[in-house]
Amino acid sequence: MLPFISPGALVQIDFSIRKFYIGDIVVFYHNKQLLIHRIIAKSTYKAFLLKGDNNGTVDGIIQSKNILGKIISVNNSGRVINISTSPYKELRYLFVLYSWIKLLATKLFS
Repeated sequence: MLPFISPGALVQIDFSIRKFYIGDIVVFYHNKQLLIHRIIAKSTYKAFLLKGDNNGTVDGIIQSKNILGKIISVNNSGRVINISTSPYKELRYLFVLYSWIKLLATKLFS
């Protein structure tokens, strides 16, 4: 999840949240793996398109039943960021835009 979550960072997950929005970082099962990626689009009712911030590909359509919870804070080397409050809440769309640009650039230049 670079550039936002560094390898080895500690994350706090809220497993009670069941409403997810574009820009949220979620924990989910995909291809028998537990992953942490960002929601970059809502495809249909209770289905989302997810992608790691620095990945060149998307994970595909993920049903909300496969999403276990939402990341609410990140501890990168002692610096704790509460991503469920401002100003991060407003900045999440910049990360979504970054993800779409990264995806487009990967498709155009590969």
